[in-house]
Formats: sequence, C-alpha cells, structure tokens
Amino acid sequence: MSDFTLNFDLDQVDKPTTEKAKMLLLDSFAAVVSGNRTSDMEKVIDHFSATKIGQSVLGTGHVNHPFIVTALQGMAMVSEELDEGNALAKGHPSCHFFPALLAAAIEKKADGKTFLEAFIVGYEINARAGSSIQLKKEIHPHGSWGMMGGGFALGKLLGFNAQELENLITLTSSFPFVSLWDPVLEGHQSRNLMIGMQNMNLLLLANMAKAGVTSSAENVKVIYSSILGESFDKSKLVAELGETFYLNGSYIKFHSYCRFCHAPMEGTYQLIQQQRLTPDNIESIEIETFAAAARLNNQEPSNSFAAKFSIPRAISDYIYQNSGFNIPSTSITVKEYPPFTEEYPNIRKTRVVIHDKNGVRYQGYSNQASGEADDPRLKEKLIEKSRDIFSKSFDDEIASDVINHFMYLEGISDISNVIEPLKRVRQ
Repeated sequence: MSDFTLNFDLDQVDKPTTEKAKMLLLDSFAAVVSGNRTSDMEKVIDHFSATKIGQSVLGTGHVNHPFIVTALQGMAMVSEELDEGNALAKGHPSCHFFPALLAAAIEKKADGKTFLEAFIVGYEINARAGSSIQLKKEIHPHGSWGMMGGGFALGKLLGFNAQELENLITLTSSFPFVSLWDPVLEGHQSRNLMIGMQNMNLLLLANMAKAGVTSSAENVKVIYSSILGESFDKSKLVAELGETFYLNGSYIKFHSYCRFCHAPMEGTYQLIQQQRLTPDNIESIEIETFAAAARLNNQEPSNSFAAKFSIPRAISDYIYQNSGFNIPSTSITVKEYPPFTEEYPNIRKTRVVIHDKNGVRYQGYSNQASGEADDPRLKEKLIEKSRDIFSKSFDDEIASDVINHFMYLEGISDISNVIEPLKRVRQ
C-alpha cells in the first residue's frame, strides 16, 4: 500500500476512472455544503466563535481554525445521509477523510492534480479496508476503518517519504472510534461527530507522524480481527490495488436516507405503480431483506435523524412525496430473509409484498436503487443534485464555478483559490 501511494500518478488510470473520481469528490463537497446548512449543524457551528483568519465552513460564512472546520465539516458530510458509498466497502469511503484532505490541500495550496491523486489513493485503500473487515454486528462503520485510507491520502498530499508514511499509518490504524448502531437507530448524532473527530485526528496525526511519533503495525490485525471486527482478511487490502479501481463501482445517493432504505423505497413505489394500486386501499406492506438492512425496522422513529435509518418511515415518506397518499409507517414491517443475507454485499436484494384491503397479495423484487454506477445518467444527475445544493448557499455563477472546478480539477493550480470565493454566502 505504501508503494502504491508513493508511486501513484494520475497518468496511470484511464479517463473513465478519473472522471468517476472527480464525481465522487464533487458529491462529497456537495454533501458537506448541504449538511452545513441544516438546522442541527447551524446550532453546532454557532457554538464556535467565528474568527477572521482561517478556513471557511462551507456555505455558512463562518471562518475558523482548520481543525475546527474539519471536525464540523466531517459531521456535516454525513448528517443528511447524502454522501456517496461503495457496496464492496459496506460503507462510505470518502467521508472518513475528505474533509481532512480538503483542509490539508487548502493549507498547502495544493494543485488539483495532487488533490485528486491523494483522493484516489485514500478512496481505493479505504474501499479495500471496508471489504477486508467484517465488523461485529453492533459496530457501525463510521469512525473505524476509514482512518487507514485517510492516512495514506494525507501522506500522498503532503509529500511524505516512506518512513513518514509508515509512521502515519501505524498511528491512524491505532485510533478508531467505537461507533455503535443502536445510538444511530435511536436518533443520536454521535456517529456524525465521530466522523468529524476522525477527520480532525487525521490532521493532528499527520503532524505527529512527521515529528516521528509511531505505534505498532500489528494494531490493525488485533483491532479488526477480535476487538471491533469478527474477521480481517489482510489479502483484500492489496487485492488488485492499482489495477482494479473500486471507486468505479461506487454509488451516488439521491435520497436523504441510509442506503439500505433506497431499494425498499423505490421497489415499493414501483410495485404500486406496476399494479396500479391505490395507496388508500393498501392494508400492509412487508419488506424482506438482508440482515444489515433488516435492523432498520423502527416503525415510529423518535426524530428526523432516526427516520433516516427507518425503512418503514422512508417508504411512507417516499410514497407521500410521489403520490400525495399517506401510508402509515406502522403498517410497514421489515424482517431478514437469510438467503438474501448470504448474497450480501455483492447483491443487496429486497422483496416487497403488498397486501390490499381485499385480501390480494402483490410481490416484487429490487436488487439495486437509483444512483448505481451503471446508471447512464449518473454524471448528469449528480450535477443536477450538486447545483440544487450549491444554489441554496451561493450565487448561481459561483455554484456553476464550483461544479466546473471539480469537473476539470487537473487544471486547478491552487485549491485554496477555488474555496476562497465560497466565503461569499447567499443569505
């Protein structure tokens, strides 16, 4: 992994891979801007006194120390469940390090090509880290394996030599956060804070590694094979690294819910349309899916954040948004179907069963949701999504400039020049 990081150059990848990496960067940036504008994040941001010198909290007009900004933007990036993801990683490779990488790039005044190369390095290693680790069922992936790729990404961006990079990786691998699923399902946002703290830690640990501070290289194996994880397949960390780019299989999210909700949402609504059902005649809906998704079965989530991790609530909201009909989330049940669990994560299968008030049963299947890598309009839809987000924070000209900068990132000579105009926030 160190050799891959030190020797990687953008010229080694084909144009579609470069294009997809820029799309993931744009989506990550948009997720931060969108999250920063939510009422919950506005309250958090307001608790930190703004400074006149520092980095911008994107889309807010606030300026603060890079460490504080990085923590806030890490929280924001995952607060709306709009950040990208990768099925093989069983998570979201970018959020673990993108805010830290952006802060480091701004401070260094890095060029766009270097920034893009560092992002690809971090993303590829993170995707493999997520794939190689089977976390214990109680552990949520936010705040854990993403430190690995993050360390390599920052080392690449900052021009670390082999020894400095090794120092950094032993440190980043030794500082995971223990994020649990239960607080997420209950509607607590501590998981978001862990992503923020993880990104801030990356900046701190990079400085520590430069100063010669180290840890044990064996920590990764111990932490993920017995403490946080049930198993750790080291070989997957380097499987086809530099040859096959996992980022090409990554998805973009177009619903503000956990990805596990998307296929049930869309599959249910599609079945209603196909069968020409009237929602007011639906008695109940049953969702059968793989174990990781089946835990999102709360019919009455306690707050709006918990609702993002409730398949019944997501389906109810989606039907209402598209038809104006209200199907109570209490009439929607979710349970595991073991054969689907065996196929996860390669296939994320969902079965939808609808019972109408006349006793008729309708059944449908969904193997994926919108935003998958094979969507022929994925780039176009991402740009539409990003423009909609940016236009709420910036003037139309600036919003267009942001998108163009990311789509032509290799031509940017200084990332900080791209960020500076974003301090002019639309009120």
